[in-house]
Amino acid sequence: MSRYNQGEIHPGTFSSAFNEMVDHLLIKLQDLDQDKAYPVIHSDHGASMLVAFVDGLVIQYYIGVYEVAQLREMTPYLKRVLLQALRTEDEAKG
Repeated sequence: MSRYNQGEIHPGTFSSAFNEMVDHLLIKLQDLDQDKAYPVIHSDHGASMLVAFVDGLVIQYYIGVYEVAQLREMTPYLKRVLLQALRTEDEAKG
């Protein structure tokens, strides 16, 4: 992020890499959830939301909000939160 903020990484490169990662993750997640038990994974923004959640934790680790031991301790809770979020139905599809 510091290289991005200093202008060493062009925003298009950053955006392209993020989108490529999300697209790859989306395919992998949909393959794992063929029964569609986790509707968010199959939505337009599901993989992006998952990446944003994980990226947020990584950033918090790097700025000192959490230490590795804390994240390990929180892992069961974070897993439950993510799985519950991924089970959310799309209300627009009714």
